[in-house]
Amino acid sequence: MVHSSKKQTLNKKHPNFPEHEFACKCGTGCGTGFAQMQPEALETLYKVRDLTGIPMVITSAYRCPKHPESIRRPNSAHTRGHAIDFRVRNSAQAFAFMKVLIELGVTRLGWNQKLEFFHFDTDTTLPQNVLFPY
Repeated sequence: MVHSSKKQTLNKKHPNFPEHEFACKCGTGCGTGFAQMQPEALETLYKVRDLTGIPMVITSAYRCPKHPESIRRPNSAHTRGHAIDFRVRNSAQAFAFMKVLIELGVTRLGWNQKLEFFHFDTDTTLPQNVLFPY
């Protein structure tokens, strides 16, 4: 666990990702998001964006305890700030993202082709070496 003051130092902003994209979408106005993200997840996101050169729109990041998905899946990596979902427009983009994520050592990936989003997380407490469909 990273000490909170050190964590704030590590949670650097990236010019391609405004903080509001990390906001919890629970619908209660909880005000959580970027500050709850784990540095490893943010650093991975920033590297993926820089290495692929593909614009990314975050569709889900941190989820507070009141978020409907947190209630359904309380052990989700999203509830601890380790997970990020982002829009993927086609299979070529999905392949590019997956290739870079694997090269970066990420071992938890997911893709929803129908809803056009890709998931990765850096939560080492959950099963590793998995690719799951949504």
